[in-house]
Amino acid sequence: PKFDSDISNNMSSTFRARLLHLTSAALDASPRSERVAALRSVAESVEEDDECREMLGRGGLATEVVVAAGGGGADMSVHSRGRLASVLRTAILASLNEDDEDENLTALCRALCRLLCRAESVLLMDEAASAFRSLEAELSEALYEKFTTLIKECGKNGGKDNGGADSSCAAYPALSLASALPCGDGDRLVELFSSAAFSSIVFPSSSEIKTAHLFLMSAVTQYNFDGRLGPTLGLKLRAHPDKVLPLTETILASLASGGKSTIDLSFQLSDEGGGANLLPSVMKHLKSSKGEMRTRAWRALVLMAWLGGKKTSSAELVTKAVCDALTAGGVAGLTTSELRAGGYAALEGIAKHLLSRDEDDDDTAAAAVGKLADAALGALTSCLPKDKNVAAAAASGDGLVAKEVGINALLAWMQLAKRTLATGTQSGYDKALDHITEPLGKYNAKDGEFRFRLGSLVVPPPSLYLSSMPGAGEGAATAVGGETFLESVVADLMVKKKDRMRKGLEVVVDAAVKKHSSSDAVPQVDGALAAFLMVLYRSSNSEYALPASTAKAVAAGGTVKGHETSFLYSPSLLEAAKDGALPNYVLHRIVALHCRTMSKRQQSEGGGSKRGAEQPLVRIIEKRLEEGHPRPCSAATRVLAVCAANPNNPLGSLTRGSYRKDAARYSSVHASLKTVATYSPVAARTPDAFLFTLFAEVNDLAMKDDDARTSANDTRAARERHEPVDETFNKLPFAGAAGWSCIGNGHRGKLSATAPHRNFDPASVRRAACSLLRSSSSARVRETGALGRALVLSHAGTTQRANRRQRVALVGHTLDAVKETVIPLLEKDEKMAEALARFLALCASSSWMEPSNKGEDVKREGDGGYLPVISPSVHEATTSLLNTLGGIAGSFDAEYDDPDEDEEKRPYAFAHDLCVKRLPRHLLSRLADVVKIAEAVTEEDVALFRSPKGVLFRPGGDTAKGADGGAPVGAAAKHVEKKRGKKKG
Repeated sequence: PKFDSDISNNMSSTFRARLLHLTSAALDASPRSERVAALRSVAESVEEDDECREMLGRGGLATEVVVAAGGGGADMSVHSRGRLASVLRTAILASLNEDDEDENLTALCRALCRLLCRAESVLLMDEAASAFRSLEAELSEALYEKFTTLIKECGKNGGKDNGGADSSCAAYPALSLASALPCGDGDRLVELFSSAAFSSIVFPSSSEIKTAHLFLMSAVTQYNFDGRLGPTLGLKLRAHPDKVLPLTETILASLASGGKSTIDLSFQLSDEGGGANLLPSVMKHLKSSKGEMRTRAWRALVLMAWLGGKKTSSAELVTKAVCDALTAGGVAGLTTSELRAGGYAALEGIAKHLLSRDEDDDDTAAAAVGKLADAALGALTSCLPKDKNVAAAAASGDGLVAKEVGINALLAWMQLAKRTLATGTQSGYDKALDHITEPLGKYNAKDGEFRFRLGSLVVPPPSLYLSSMPGAGEGAATAVGGETFLESVVADLMVKKKDRMRKGLEVVVDAAVKKHSSSDAVPQVDGALAAFLMVLYRSSNSEYALPASTAKAVAAGGTVKGHETSFLYSPSLLEAAKDGALPNYVLHRIVALHCRTMSKRQQSEGGGSKRGAEQPLVRIIEKRLEEGHPRPCSAATRVLAVCAANPNNPLGSLTRGSYRKDAARYSSVHASLKTVATYSPVAARTPDAFLFTLFAEVNDLAMKDDDARTSANDTRAARERHEPVDETFNKLPFAGAAGWSCIGNGHRGKLSATAPHRNFDPASVRRAACSLLRSSSSARVRETGALGRALVLSHAGTTQRANRRQRVALVGHTLDAVKETVIPLLEKDEKMAEALARFLALCASSSWMEPSNKGEDVKREGDGGYLPVISPSVHEATTSLLNTLGGIAGSFDAEYDDPDEDEEKRPYAFAHDLCVKRLPRHLLSRLADVVKIAEAVTEEDVALFRSPKGVLFRPGGDTAKGADGGAPVGAAAKHVEKKRGKKKG
C-alpha cells in the first residue's frame, strides 16, 4: 500500500507540473510542435485516467489555476487560457462518457465556466459550445442539468458561484453553454437569467453579461422577451438606471448581433397594453450630466431601432421620440450642443440601419420611411444652426462633436429621402438643401462653414463612434452614399437652389484666384472644393458651362507653369493634398472628370484637334523631355502623382471590415488615373507623363524622409525620439488578429512595420505603375525612360530581402509586364533594351540622375539647380527589380531554349539577355568610375570626413576653434597639450 501511495503521489505531482507548464504564458514562446505535444500529453491523461480527471475537478486543481490567474498568482495569457479550456472540455466529455461521479463533473463544469467568465473571449465560448452541440441526447441532458444547477446556485449570489473574493459570474457562461445543447429550453433559461441578473440589488457588469452572448442570441424569443425579460428589464431600469442602463445596452447589442434578430421591441417601448416603457426610461438619460450615461442612452436607442427585423415600427417610435426631444424647449428638450450630440448620434445610427436594409418593395413601408426621413430632416435643420461654428466646436464629455455628428445624421437621412422619393418642395430634404447652401449666401472663408457643410458632402466626418458599437452590423455602422449620392445632391443643388449655388461657387473660386495671385503660401481648399462641385455637375450635364474663372483655373493644368498661374496646382495645395482627404480627393477627381468631359465634347464635335483648342491636362512636354528634365510634363500630371503617392480615400479613417466595400463607393486615385489614361488623346502620351512625374515625386519624398532620418539619428536618444522603440517586447514582426498588426509600437530598420515607407505609400505606387504597364494599347507606356521608371516603381517599397510570398507576386507581375508591354516595344525599337539596361544600372549604382544628352554638371531649373539625387528607396527598389529579373532569367537556358519557336520563353529570354549580357557592362563601367574616385581620395579628405561637427577644418592639421569657442582639436590640440606638459614639468 505504501508503494502504491508513492506511485500515486508521483503521478499526481507529475500531472500537476505538466498542467502548470501547459497553462503558463512562457510556453507561448516555444515552437508550435512543443505546444501541441504539451497539450496532447495533458489531454490524453485526462481522457484516459479517471484519477487525473478527479484531481482536475473535485481535487480543485483546475479551479486553483483559474483563480490564481485571476488574482495575479499565475501568469496566464490568452493562449494559455485557450489550452486550459481545451483540457477542461476534454475532461468533461470524458467524464460524461466514462460515467464519472456527479460531484466531479459538476466541479469540472464550474471550473470551465469560471475560466470562460474570466477570459471574456467569444472565441473560447464558441469553441466550447461547438464541442457540446453534437452530444447524444442522454449525455446532453445530463450536462444540461449540471449547467442549470450551477446557474441556480450562482443566482443566489447575484450570478456568482460563491460569495468569496475569488468569486466569478459563472452563471452567464453556463447559460451560453446550456443554450447550445440540443435539449436546451429557452423559456426556462430566460427565467434563470432574469433571476441571476436582476434578483438582487447587486447587478452584474457589462463584461459579465457579454459571456451570455450565445444565450441571448439563440434562446431569447419574442414570446419569452415580452413575457419575462422585457418587463423585468424595464422595471429594474426605472429603479436603478445607473447600474442597469449599461446592462440594457449589452443585452440589446447581443440580441441585435449580426442584424438577424427577429425580435420586435415596439411593444415594450411604451406602456400601452402593458409594455415595459423602455423608451422613456432610456430617453431621459440623453439629458444626463454624465457623458457616459448619455453615450449609453443613445447607443441603446439605436439598438432599440435596430431590433425589429423587416418592420420599421421600432425605428419609427425611437426616431419620433428623439426628434421631439431635439425640437422641444425647456426641461423636456435637448437644449445644449453636448446634449444634442447624443440625439444626433441616435438619428444617424437609425438612418444608417435603415440604409443597410434592402429597399422596401412595399409601397406602404417605403412611404413610412419617407415620412420618417421628412420629420428627421425637419428636426435636424431646425437644431443644427444652434450649434457653434466650426472653429469653436469642441468634443463634449462623451467624445462627440455636435456639428460633425449632426451633419452626418443630416446626410444619412437625406440619402433615405432620396431613396424613398421624399424630396418635394418644402420637404425636409428641401430644408436640408437650404441648410447646406446657407454659407454661400454670404461667403466668409474664416468661419469655415462653406468647407464644413459642402465639404462633408464629399468627405463626411468619420463615424467611429458608430463602428465601435457592440453588436453594430457592418452596413449599419458605415453605410454611406458615395459618388452616386454626391452627384445626385449636387444636381439638386444646382437646379433647386440655382441662384445661390451657382453664384456662390463662382464667388468662392474668384476669391481663391485673388488670394493666390497675392500669395500662394496658403492652400485654397475652398476654391478647389467649389471648382470640383462645378466640374462634377458639368460631367453629368453637358449644357452647363463652367464660369470663365473656373475654366481658366482648370485648363491651366495642361501647361508647364500651371502651378504658378492656377491655385488648383499650387505647391501649397498639393502639400495639403498629401495629408488631407478633401483636397486629395477633389484634385484628382477634377483632373479625371475634366479629361472625360473634354474627350466626350470633342467626340460630339466631330473629333480632331482644332487650332487654339485646350491642351490635354496630363501630357508630355516634348521640349522638356528632350532637355532631360526629370518632370517633362504638365502641371496637372503632378496632381495625379502626388495623390497616387499619398492616397487619402474619403473613408480612409474607417477600420472595420466593411471599409473596402464602402470605400469602393468613391473613386480612388487609381480609378481617376485609369479615366485620364483612357480619355486622353494618344498624342498626349499620358502614361509616360505620369510615370516620369511619379518617379520624380517618389524620389523627392524619399530623399526628404532620408534627410529627416539622418538628422534625427545623430544619437541614440534622437533616433528613439524619431522612431520610438518599446523595449518590453521582442523585436520580431508579429501578425495579430487582423493579420497586419505588430507587437510593440516601434520596430526600427528591417523589422519595422513601416520600413519600406519613405513619406509615400509603396502599395499605391506599385499599383499605379503596374496598372499602366498592363493597360490597353491606347494607354500604354511608349518611352524608354517611362518604361524603366515603371519597372522600378513596380518594386517600390521592396528590397532584395523580400519574403518568398512577396517575391513570387513580384515575379508574376513583372512577367506579365514584360510579356504585354516590354516585348512589343522591343519589336519596334531594338535599341530600347540597351537604353533600359543603362537606366537600371544608373538607378542601382549611381548617386544622381544623368541626362540623356548632356554632361553631369548641367543645371536644371526648378530642381534645386542641379541634377536630382537618387534616393535610397529608388536604389532598393531597383536592386529588388534586378533580383526579380535574375530569378526570371534563371529559368532560361540559352543552349536548349529557343524564344523564336516558343513564344512563352520570350520573357525569360529578355530577362536573360538583360541580366547576363547588358547590365554587367554598365555596372562594370560604373564600378571603374567609383574605383577612380576612391583612388583619388586623399588623407586630407579622410580627415575632413572624420572632423567633428561645428569645427572649421583646415588642411595641414591647423584646425580652428570649435563653434562654442572651445579648445582646438586635431593636431593643433595635441600640440597645445605638449606645451602644457612642459610648463608643468
